[in-house]
Amino acid sequence: LVRSRLETLPDPARQTLEALAVLGDGAGLSLVRKVSGRSLNEAADALENLENAALVRSLEEGLSFGHDLVREVVVTDTRAVRSSLLNLRAARARREFPLRAAQHYWLSQDAWDDDDTLEAKRTFVTSSANLALRGELNDSLLWSERAETLASSESERLGMVLERSATLERYGRYKEAGALLAQVEAVLDENQSPRLRAQALTLRARAVQVETADHTEARRLVDEALRLLDGDTHRSGVTLRGDALAVAGYAAYKMGHLDEALELNEKGLEVRKQLEDRSKIAGALSNLAMVLAARGDERAEG
Repeated sequence: LVRSRLETLPDPARQTLEALAVLGDGAGLSLVRKVSGRSLNEAADALENLENAALVRSLEEGLSFGHDLVREVVVTDTRAVRSSLLNLRAARARREFPLRAAQHYWLSQDAWDDDDTLEAKRTFVTSSANLALRGELNDSLLWSERAETLASSESERLGMVLERSATLERYGRYKEAGALLAQVEAVLDENQSPRLRAQALTLRARAVQVETADHTEARRLVDEALRLLDGDTHRSGVTLRGDALAVAGYAAYKMGHLDEALELNEKGLEVRKQLEDRSKIAGALSNLAMVLAARGDERAEG
């Protein structure tokens, strides 16, 4: 019955339905029009026809299918090539919403132009980071793995694996984090990026602190990382320097070297402020307060 009703629709109306099926409920007419490939007048006329046929409803939050069964039939009957094209248009139109754009890019790979690979990779990486911050770890790891398939070099791919290892470590999944770190360490050599090696050394230092509490070894590793990062002014290098200082500061604290721990954590805080990373600033302040409290300094409460 649904198919018989859809078969009588003019092409603009059918294509508007296909676009809405790709975008999902809540999409506005302007976005649906862009994805459908129709002009604004054609899309407006199509919407009127669809509303009159009770196939689509216009709500305050956007357009919606009149019934889920209509969406199901439209999705099922849309040709794969057409679906890829619609998803690619949706990805390009939704770049300001990384996770939605990433989902559309993933479903449109067959239709990508050369320029789409870089943008897709960016949305995959951003989606992974945002999901990790929201605590949606498994989804974060999934997008990280998808981004890895688009890496343009071995160094970039290894960096993505290290980021995944760091995410797993933050969530206490130490065995999985260690396995990924070992993968990178097995292929890392002196010819590769100092920044990449510094990242691996810092992650290994964290692992040593957790697994064996050998803070002397952790400090040795992270000092080597800091040496590699000396003079690196790129944002990612500065970020890694802040991470390394945090690990070094904790190692000094655990070894009872409180003056040194205070100095390292103060340096780490300055780095975090330079990056204007509020979550990392909060972590640095917490570390600093821990050292001040151990010294009996009343500033710890501030």
